[in-house]
Amino acid sequence: MAERRDFLTGMVIGGLLGVALGLILAPASGKVLREKVKEKGGALRDEVRTLTDEVVERFRTASEEIVERVKTLLEQRLGKAEAREEPGAGEKLEEPEG
Repeated sequence: MAERRDFLTGMVIGGLLGVALGLILAPASGKVLREKVKEKGGALRDEVRTLTDEVVERFRTASEEIVERVKTLLEQRLGKAEAREEPGAGEKLEEPEG
């Protein structure tokens, strides 16, 4: 009889521990879960927007720098090309009178 009582006591204690752990570790209800997902989604959306804005700004800055470098290189090349031209090469020759 004592063995039976010890077994039942063990079953009750084990059951209570199981219920307590189940309540602690169980996933949240659907409503609570949706709220958590909504909060996390909003935070993630904000982070993505911030990162996107940073990337766009970096791209804009880099593209402006590239445009300026290309302009500078073109101006240097055109300046060298003009310096290489022979004086009077683009002028019309006068026809001899006669």
